[in-house]
Amino acid sequence: LNDRHQGHIGICRYCDRSHNSRLLQLTCQEDGSRTVSTSDNGDCCCCFIREAKKQYGNSDKGILYKEYMLYRQMNEDDLAYSTLKKMYEMYPDDYDITLAMSAQHMKKAEKLMELGLYAEALPHVLFVSQKHVDNDVNGAAWEKALSCYINMKRYNEALATLDTITLHFPDYENGTLKRAFILDKMDKTEEALQLYLSAIEQSDEDMRIFYVIGYEELAVPYIKKCMEAGATKKAYEEAIKLVSLNPSSDLGLRYAINSSGLLGKYDEFEKYTAQGINYYPEEPFYQAKRATVLERDKRY
Repeated sequence: LNDRHQGHIGICRYCDRSHNSRLLQLTCQEDGSRTVSTSDNGDCCCCFIREAKKQYGNSDKGILYKEYMLYRQMNEDDLAYSTLKKMYEMYPDDYDITLAMSAQHMKKAEKLMELGLYAEALPHVLFVSQKHVDNDVNGAAWEKALSCYINMKRYNEALATLDTITLHFPDYENGTLKRAFILDKMDKTEEALQLYLSAIEQSDEDMRIFYVIGYEELAVPYIKKCMEAGATKKAYEEAIKLVSLNPSSDLGLRYAINSSGLLGKYDEFEKYTAQGINYYPEEPFYQAKRATVLERDKRY
């Protein structure tokens, strides 16, 4: 606040709805070295702010900020937001006000997203992401925007948002997982699988396990889709890629066995049957396939 406000606010009392007296210290955001105060005579802060507005006008940034902080302390969220919005409209370039406004938008977005109202939440996170007030705040906003776009099936915008996140946060751990997920939803599963393969080649052992799990989650339904469409050769190729990455993949082994049998690749049929027996010796599927191998070779 300006010097003219000194002596008017410091430690004030205000009454809540239950008329319980509380203490509230209002600290000036423009100058942390001094506070604004009324005399400690029990006057309600709301009344004081109202009088201050009469004296200094409704557009005084310091008094408006005190009003906003007071409403926050009183848990009057709607009044706090309306006061903050008024300040933002008057002072759109003020960093502290923009940061506070961004926090309010993030809070509203979180509540809407919890209700599954992603279209309604999106404008709030876009407001934050476009202000560039803080890198961490922006990162959180971009992540929420990404979630909104994915849930709204706006996949091109989701990819663009993911590009923005990885540009600003090169070590973003979920980047590969989310990009592969989006590509799969766009019917670009082969591209998604290739993305995982590249990540697997470049990763350490811990991350390799993580990426192999992600690969399998996409590969299994894709192989099934190929089999159902009669693309047996493609299903076989994808199945053997899967079992090369995860030799104990039950579904990968089953598809490798079935597709190799359909293609007349009997050596591969026997190979993957033996691999299945090794990992799942009591599983009837593999026992039946082993019986087929023995019968064909007349090794009863």
